[in-house]
Amino acid sequence: MKRKIYISNILRHWPPDDQRAALATVPRPVETYEDVLKPQALRSHSPASLKDRAELLRATARKRGDEMIHVASLGVLAWAAEDFMTALAAAAHRGAAVSVQETGRVIPPAASAGELAEAMSEFLAARRRHQATGARLAGVEASKAARMADAKRRADLIEDDWHRAEMATDVLLERAGKVRRGRLVPMAWRTAVNLLGRRPTQRQFDKSKERADA
Repeated sequence: MKRKIYISNILRHWPPDDQRAALATVPRPVETYEDVLKPQALRSHSPASLKDRAELLRATARKRGDEMIHVASLGVLAWAAEDFMTALAAAAHRGAAVSVQETGRVIPPAASAGELAEAMSEFLAARRRHQATGARLAGVEASKAARMADAKRRADLIEDDWHRAEMATDVLLERAGKVRRGRLVPMAWRTAVNLLGRRPTQRQFDKSKERADA
């Protein structure tokens, strides 16, 4: 049995390193094909960008039925349903079966209509999870950006006094705080330092004042 491994980064919840780990149990020797695309190619969703997949599924005159293509999930094989069926057809034309580590499914070269329908359902489920993961990540990033913008706005209120050593730190942090559940919560010291830098010490302030008075 000739074994091949296919890995891609087109499925968010199955990053390449996780795929490699999951497929480490595939009996050796194996040939490995990987499509690790850059962000612009990932956004294009073009089957043509999956160059290693094209090489993996390249047409051949041999159809011995002794080839097995191992994937962590069917979702790494294609962007969409039509592309997925094209990939399965190319594998079948080579006489290659597709083995899925995630579910244990094996799609033979001469898969029945029922087997293909089940494979399609599994593929679509993987792609739906990919989209849901993307939505969650986008929500997390949006929430993080909103928190940072709010912290920056509050830090701006104390920026001038932050670099005056005679101003008490706790007073400034309270001024930059926010009300939560009816209670004023001061800005965290680390947040203020990250946004405004460290405060001058009294000695630094005295030396600065001496230079200014000279």
